[in-house]
Amino acid sequence: EIKNNTDQKLVANLFTKTSVAEYDMTESGNFIKMSVAYREKNGSTLNVSNLKVGTDIVVEVTVQNPSQWQVTELALSYYLPSGWELVNERVIDDSRNESAKHIDFRDDRAYFYFDLAPNTQKTFVIKANATYEGNYMIPAVRCEDMYNNEIYYQIPARGCVVK
Repeated sequence: EIKNNTDQKLVANLFTKTSVAEYDMTESGNFIKMSVAYREKNGSTLNVSNLKVGTDIVVEVTVQNPSQWQVTELALSYYLPSGWELVNERVIDDSRNESAKHIDFRDDRAYFYFDLAPNTQKTFVIKANATYEGNYMIPAVRCEDMYNNEIYYQIPARGCVVK
């Protein structure tokens, strides 16, 4: 409690301390399955926990429908860590992305919209570059039905160092 015992105007400043938001570190899902693979341009596995500046990264996200029912109106969201840059997909042809009904590339993320027939899977490719030095978090990767929140899968966030 602050009390002013004078005739003078009292000015008070309030300072607060906050902490960095915590990332969801759990893998979870219902009705569909998903996996993420990080590769070099030649196809070999890439350890994204420790990268050199300038490293080209091929992100392969595979979504599976193991059920006997059609799953429609799925949205896959992939957000890049702030030290990576998306390689312009509009000038790089990758036929693996043709199965999407719509693709939306932004500066720091990619969205894929698609359907999955029973017992099938689709793989989508995002090309990026580890551009800036620093410690980063690769945000959680999420695929979900746009109209049924019971159908989803999430790969947890993870750390990444670019040197």
